[in-house]
Amino acid sequence: MIEFRGKIKGDILISVLVFAAISVTMIIGLTNWGATLIMSARMAVQSEQSFQIAEAGLNHYTDAVGDSGISGQPSTFTHDFSDKDGKVIGAYSLLVVPPVIGSTKTIVTSKGIVPSGVTSPDGSTISRTVQAVMLVPTFAQYPLISTSTTDFSVLGSEVNQLQSIASSSGYYYSQSQHDDGSGDNIPAYGYHLVLNQDKTFTLYTVTALVLAPYGCSGTVTGWDTWSIQSQVFDGTYSLPAQGLIFFQDNVWVDGTLNGSRLTIVANNITVNTDLIYTKYDGSDSLGLIAQNNINIGLMSSNDLHIDGALLSENGRVGRYRYGSNCRIDGQDFSVRNSLTLNGSIATNKPYGFGYTDGSGYGTQNISYDENLATDPPPYFPELMGADGSSGSYKMVLWRELLH
Repeated sequence: MIEFRGKIKGDILISVLVFAAISVTMIIGLTNWGATLIMSARMAVQSEQSFQIAEAGLNHYTDAVGDSGISGQPSTFTHDFSDKDGKVIGAYSLLVVPPVIGSTKTIVTSKGIVPSGVTSPDGSTISRTVQAVMLVPTFAQYPLISTSTTDFSVLGSEVNQLQSIASSSGYYYSQSQHDDGSGDNIPAYGYHLVLNQDKTFTLYTVTALVLAPYGCSGTVTGWDTWSIQSQVFDGTYSLPAQGLIFFQDNVWVDGTLNGSRLTIVANNITVNTDLIYTKYDGSDSLGLIAQNNINIGLMSSNDLHIDGALLSENGRVGRYRYGSNCRIDGQDFSVRNSLTLNGSIATNKPYGFGYTDGSGYGTQNISYDENLATDPPPYFPELMGADGSSGSYKMVLWRELLH
């Protein structure tokens, strides 16, 4: 029998080499995999640490700001962060953006950073960033505010302050007057303000209201058709830079706001035709503050759309009850089709736009504009504390910013 011992020995050597190569490859792979897991675990810990440091920086600032808020230009602060034993384990960098005129909104951005010797695979310092929006809550903070929940008596002093601000800026209008035809000025019914998309407004003096037809009358104080019969042109003006217009009279408002923030204050405010935004991202913001009522008049649009925060200091937000005998030129205005309201309502007395007898707006689509929570209209009245003191700053938005 012939034996091939040399060939068998060679086969064994080749097999050993193959298995050795496979083993070495597996060992190297497992080692690299283990190293990667360890690095990932370390980075996860360091990422969480930087996040906690960012949160600590944010909390430190929000606690320090208290009720006072800040003013001036954006500011940057950097502070070391130490553990309980006093060892520096990281740092946080704060960027504080103060409020614009007429607002208390403060934006605080906090970046937490781990020690500079610890880096991610791409060589950058590991960090996490969080941001908060702080402001004093206003009457636009909630979808609906009424006197079972809020003390409206504090509004008097705030409205007086708005009058002073508007007077100093030149956007204050006293009692309206018009020529009666004999050269003498007599009291008018108020003003009609139309918002234009080029950031201007056109103003008219209202010289006559639509008279209520025979048999169409109300039994409550303030009842009227609240619909314009005639008016005279006053002029077209730029919207105020400070975002506030004050009328010591009644005012009718309609038109379109385009990239502007505005608050209008008046005795009574009436909206009979569309009052809308161009953008719904918070860049358009409108506040209507009536010392008495916010009305929708008799001759209002069949389908009416209103954007804005509505506040009635001493009256209510709504439409008076008009019966079927309230016809103008044979047309029945007592029943209207749909009302779309995007914003908020703060009312001293019960609000309403329709009645059980079918009069008013049959379909009512009322929704809260969430942008009002973080971007209320300029100078919109603040919600006071339970003791009547000025409201304190609160965090109304928190988010992590992704790098």
